[in-house]
Amino acid sequence: MLSSQPYQEQLECPRCHQHSIVQRNRDIYQCLNCQFQRDFSESAGDGFVGTLVAALALVLLLALV
Repeated sequence: MLSSQPYQEQLECPRCHQHSIVQRNRDIYQCLNCQFQRDFSESAGDGFVGTLVAALALVLLLALV
């Protein structure tokens, strides 16, 4: 399913900076110019937060030893 939006309302591609982003389905957007694709159902920050919590726990554990 492709959404059709007026040119002025289309999103700008972060890779090629063209206004050619289309919505492929509910969570996936793709650039028609350079094929850049982003899935918004995936949370990008979860990996960083988990790593940060693990590092802080390790530092705390080493401080107690």
